[in-house]
Amino acid sequence: MITSAPFHIDFIFDKIAAAYMFVGVFLMLVIAIYSRPYWHKEKGYKRFINNIFCIYIGYNLAAISGNVVTLAVGLLFTSIPAVLLILFYQNRYLLVKSIVGILLLNVGVLLLLRTSHLWEQRLFERILIGLSGMLVAIIANWFARIQSSANRQIMYASTAQMGLMFVEVAAGWHVMALFHLTGNSFLRTYQLLISPSTVAYRSRERSYNATQKGSAKGILPKKLLNSIFILTIK
Repeated sequence: MITSAPFHIDFIFDKIAAAYMFVGVFLMLVIAIYSRPYWHKEKGYKRFINNIFCIYIGYNLAAISGNVVTLAVGLLFTSIPAVLLILFYQNRYLLVKSIVGILLLNVGVLLLLRTSHLWEQRLFERILIGLSGMLVAIIANWFARIQSSANRQIMYASTAQMGLMFVEVAAGWHVMALFHLTGNSFLRTYQLLISPSTVAYRSRERSYNATQKGSAKGILPKKLLNSIFILTIK
């Protein structure tokens, strides 16, 4: 503990800190691997690296926070570089910003977990948090279905899962929420990494289907086509 009037900084390492630090290391490693090939080609790459580094420090500081003051300092170190990252790189590093967005969404669940001792004995607050999480999950899931961008669909889907995590924390299922958070972070990162390939595949599939309109494949019944195919190979 670091004591300093009028407040003190306190650290704790528990299952919450371990889960969040594990996820943070994984996501930062993905960002480093993805961004490394073209870091040196960007004019403001040093500023970009500094912002990512500050976000990582603030994220870990919030993860091991032992009191509200330390948590607030960690959130401050996380939020300011994230805003600068969005402002300075609006049209670049889109994948990186999406992964950072997943990292920041996790902080919302962390805030509930670290402050649960303040409200877990109050039924009204637990019901309010649970209903809020359910509402976020429903709205985000609906928005995810109407997005044209794969990255936005993934981010809204991740937000919907965060709403369900709110419900789990409100119900007292903290371990389940941590497993849910870890799995969601890994899944959404994987989806972000393969989303360009998925979009390209679906575009080619739509183009192929469009060329087949009016052909025998779109007119003849499937059974007849299979029969013709068998006859041709005999």
